[in-house]
Amino acid sequence: MNPQSLPLWVQLLGLLYIGTGVFRLLCHLPQARTCLRSPLMAEGVSLQTWCGLLACASVAFAYAVLVVGDLPLVVSTGCNVAGPILVISSVLRARRINRRKQ
Repeated sequence: MNPQSLPLWVQLLGLLYIGTGVFRLLCHLPQARTCLRSPLMAEGVSLQTWCGLLACASVAFAYAVLVVGDLPLVVSTGCNVAGPILVISSVLRARRINRRKQ
């Protein structure tokens, strides 16, 4: 179906859905920034929790890409994958810096 042929409210809802995914990604930034600025704070972050969130988000992203194929859903779930990856990589980097200092 051509996106232009969709009712305006459906198009707006799709844009809002993309926006929520991007907003969620932005919500992960303070956690990642804290870990990068203060490596000692990264010791208290649960990698198991973030890896679990990444696993769940990855399944949703794969479903969006492989089954649904809806662009707003793909973008939103892709952002939901990027957030945990950002936090996990920040925690791992901070912990590596902590180990070098010791």
